[in-house]
Amino acid sequence: SYAARFRDTSGKDVFYSILGVWKTDAVGKPYFDTGVVETIVHEFSHSFVNPLVKKHEALFEKAGKKIFPLVAAKMKRNSYATWQTMIAESLVRAATIRYLIKFESPQSAEKNLRNDEAMGFLWIRELTALLDQYEKNRDKYPAFDAFMPKAAAFFNRYTGKIHKKMAEQDALIKKDLEMLRQKGPKILSTT
Repeated sequence: SYAARFRDTSGKDVFYSILGVWKTDAVGKPYFDTGVVETIVHEFSHSFVNPLVKKHEALFEKAGKKIFPLVAAKMKRNSYATWQTMIAESLVRAATIRYLIKFESPQSAEKNLRNDEAMGFLWIRELTALLDQYEKNRDKYPAFDAFMPKAAAFFNRYTGKIHKKMAEQDALIKKDLEMLRQKGPKILSTT
């Protein structure tokens, strides 16, 4: 799935959320259930966020260059090969989670938060909470563009927390693995 945007001959911006097909019905035609809404929101968000990250790249650069190398292995597994993509994807994911909180359910939002954290977006909970400030202060931030300096400041502050968050994430993974070892099935013998 991906986003696309263009400006038509009248100067009007047109946005698309182009979906991949991962489900088909009994005769092989594409089938989309309600779970696709999250992907649509995510892809539409790219049409708004990506140009703003590019426009404000200088504000994000210092933090992006510090954080990205620490999470690059996980990011690259998902084809996020640059710090700019990581920043844009972070903001898109946080916006998607805000949508889920407002229009879906806390459980759906929590599922996405956990998934994003596992993918290397260790800051996603705090970034999602920061977007609440954007939503509640639209007089101060009439458009997301006005919020970009605040988002960049968040990432700059986060550079001081990233090592602690990585250690916390590693500890959680170790705890989960130990629980699986203790409670999971055990091979008693093989023949």
